[in-house]
Amino acid sequence: MKQKYFYLHIPKTAGTTFNDFLKRAFSSKETLFHIESKLEKIENQSVLAGHIILPRAQKIIPNFENYIKLTVLRDPLSQVSSHLRYVKKLGEPSELKRLEGHTDSIKIIVSFLGTIDFSKVEDINRLIYWLEENNYVLFHNCQMQYLIGSRFIVNETDIERAKQVIDTIEYVGITERLNEYMEFLSQEFGIRGPVKNKKLNITSETYGLDIKNPDIIKALEPFIAYDKVIYQYTKEKFERDIGSFLENKKYKKHNYFDRIYKLLFK
Repeated sequence: MKQKYFYLHIPKTAGTTFNDFLKRAFSSKETLFHIESKLEKIENQSVLAGHIILPRAQKIIPNFENYIKLTVLRDPLSQVSSHLRYVKKLGEPSELKRLEGHTDSIKIIVSFLGTIDFSKVEDINRLIYWLEENNYVLFHNCQMQYLIGSRFIVNETDIERAKQVIDTIEYVGITERLNEYMEFLSQEFGIRGPVKNKKLNITSETYGLDIKNPDIIKALEPFIAYDKVIYQYTKEKFERDIGSFLENKKYKKHNYFDRIYKLLFK
């Protein structure tokens, strides 16, 4: 039986770029992206990817235990900043068509974000209060939600559970070292050709959200408090997993230059 893969696409973690890598690594006939809107097509694909929490993927994908699982996490402050700006941008007139494809709750959130000035701490506090009052969990520890399911209240037990989930994912990467992650996977899966990070789907508009401002960072803490723990745990796992690969790569590089040196100066 041909090996199958599932990529847990957490929002704003360079997922569009990673999808592009998968698209080039495997046949287009084998890959299906954004499965959250194409559930009827998942049966005959070798590579599945989507914005779908892992517990749900386990339930709806037949023989999920046979899939090799991949995911990428991102520094939480950068992730939530990008996520907030991306969703706010959906409220612009030029994005109307894309907004129409989203759920009613996303449309409500987009509308409320139109009243928020990200440069003001009081507006960020107002946003957090409104989201919690209405039970919208879109931005609250988003990366942890994708691992264990959506909920507001996260305790020590949930953190340990999320770590256990990370341990069950065969290949985890981090956005900040995405090229190394893709090079590592290329070697593991026997994929030939250069790895190119195209940096797709970037939200360039800041909307005043300055994540170097200490007051803004403090205001965003409810969104990222537990994601920070999980990100650090994932980063350490990633570094352990690719350690020997990087050492071997370094050896080959040095060995190459040694050969050149000997040819020139023997």
